[in-house]
Amino acid sequence: MEEKKTAAIVYAALEIASAVLFAVGFCVLFFAPDDGDSLLGMTPVEKLRMFTVLSNIFAGTASAVCAVYTLTHLGKKLPGPLVYVKFVSVAAVMVTFFTVLLFLGPAFGFLSMYRRANLYFHLIVPLVSLAATFFAKGDEIPLKKAVLYGFIPVIAYASYYCTRFAILKTGDWYGFFTWGVVPGIGIFLILLLGNLAISLGLAAIYNKAAGNGISKK
Repeated sequence: MEEKKTAAIVYAALEIASAVLFAVGFCVLFFAPDDGDSLLGMTPVEKLRMFTVLSNIFAGTASAVCAVYTLTHLGKKLPGPLVYVKFVSVAAVMVTFFTVLLFLGPAFGFLSMYRRANLYFHLIVPLVSLAATFFAKGDEIPLKKAVLYGFIPVIAYASYYCTRFAILKTGDWYGFFTWGVVPGIGIFLILLLGNLAISLGLAAIYNKAAGNGISKK
């Protein structure tokens, strides 16, 4: 029992760190003076339409809720709904993490991608959230459900983004449709494939760390 409580405290500490780091990044994003940073120069509404910002808000909130539950239920597993909320939030921020690591960083320079609020949202919060996954305890996440739930943030955002652009013919703030509709849809399909790999990898990490088997159900 003591080992379980110790593990729970370590897990809660990581979730608290994730929530606090998100809060710091949020304050930098919305209250720090604009010094040419791509995010800081946007209006509040423009900032809140970015997948990076939305996914970090989701992750920071999920971390705070998980921390509170864990500290008030030491030694107990996370309830099923909370396991999935946490899982989806980590999958979302890891999409941002890998998009910057593999594409935006090499294309536009890592210094611009990892400065000010971007340092928290593109790097620190995703990694701390991922680290917490190694200590989370809850019921198994079957691979099929991992894929289903893991897709939710990207599909929801892509649906809104594409529908808005199709109707208004404007609002392509990421420039996905700069080269045409087909290349733009292709970019989203690539993101979905990356999301698939992330979801399966996260489920495997979580299930192994939590002592669960890996089911294909």
